[in-house]
Amino acid sequence: MENIFTKTGYIISNKTKANHIKVSSLQINNPDGSPRWIWNASNKKPIFLKFYNIGSVRAAIFANLIKLVFLLRLQKFVFKNEAFYIEKTEDILFDFTKTWALFTGTKGPNNKAILFDTENFIKIANTINAEK
Repeated sequence: MENIFTKTGYIISNKTKANHIKVSSLQINNPDGSPRWIWNASNKKPIFLKFYNIGSVRAAIFANLIKLVFLLRLQKFVFKNEAFYIEKTEDILFDFTKTWALFTGTKGPNNKAILFDTENFIKIANTINAEK
């Protein structure tokens, strides 16, 4: 995850310094424990569902349950909460403090993450093969 955010113009740390901004995020993990969807904890809507294919009854039920959690404002109790500190570099691609969501992609040699900041989808190459 640190690699992905570094490519968007932010350095992530677990410790604070004078120029760091504290950010809380929520996430849904893959079965192996790695993060699948990550979003700003202050998001009012589940915009990470933009990455989700609602092509079956089961997927529609899942998406509607997620929407219900957000409607009831229970997301901070339901999803894994992670807090970290960020430092901006000179070339930032989005505002970390506003509404955003990240899909970490499928593991493998061509891994790419996708960031959505409510206006743009930004594809982030996570490996050398993906950069090519």
